[in-house]
Amino acid sequence: MLMKIIARSPSKPNPSAGFSVLDMLIVVVIVGIIVTYVLGQISTIQKPLARTNAAQRLTAYVQNARSDSIRRHANEINRMAQITVLDAQGYNVSLDANGDGNLDPPVFVDLKEQNLKIDGPFPRMYMFDAQGRAVDAGRNPIPSASITVFNGSGKSLINVANPTPTSAKSASTH
Repeated sequence: MLMKIIARSPSKPNPSAGFSVLDMLIVVVIVGIIVTYVLGQISTIQKPLARTNAAQRLTAYVQNARSDSIRRHANEINRMAQITVLDAQGYNVSLDANGDGNLDPPVFVDLKEQNLKIDGPFPRMYMFDAQGRAVDAGRNPIPSASITVFNGSGKSLINVANPTPTSAKSASTH
């Protein structure tokens, strides 16, 4: 058997030799575009979810504050559970969480890390009397009170005067 040796010319590239630098660069650019798109979609999904969660949490605090004032027969201002909206990015909740009959130190809820805001004016306080009604500092009932939590994905309205499990209503802005 006779073997033939074929000499190859160095100027002719072999197409089956592997990937060129240009091929690799194109793949890296395409992967980068896909990753950027996916990360953008994740951010788009997280905004409404964060807003909805914050609205549900605030609604739960309103319901707990109302129940606490009813349970403790809170008729004096200093015994009424309350929610104080301090500024666009935070609020305090004061209620008797440990059940000792006295209001606990306020719990501060910060919305800054979630990029959420609350509508004004600031500060404003919602107290709940022994009947569970939202009242002002003069113990006058507040007939229609609401807090709006919002971000770039929309708004959620929390009805403070009559919180129910469905009182956190969302509206998207697309």
